[in-house]
Amino acid sequence: MLENLNNSLFYLINATPDSAQWAISLAIVIAKDLISIVPLLAVVLWLWGPRGQVTLQRQLVIKMAIALIVTV
Repeated sequence: MLENLNNSLFYLINATPDSAQWAISLAIVIAKDLISIVPLLAVVLWLWGPRGQVTLQRQLVIKMAIALIVTV
């Protein structure tokens, strides 16, 4: 099931020589920049999220920071 989804998404953003420039630009943004939204959302949730879940939000931000440090 996930393999089919992966293939479908690949074929959706796969560029050919006849592809429109906007499609190529969109594929590049998806490939490079879309993952940047995840840490941004975590920080937004931490700062402006529900006050009852501050501990969980801090854990999320700390774990994401560790993951980013390890991958760099």
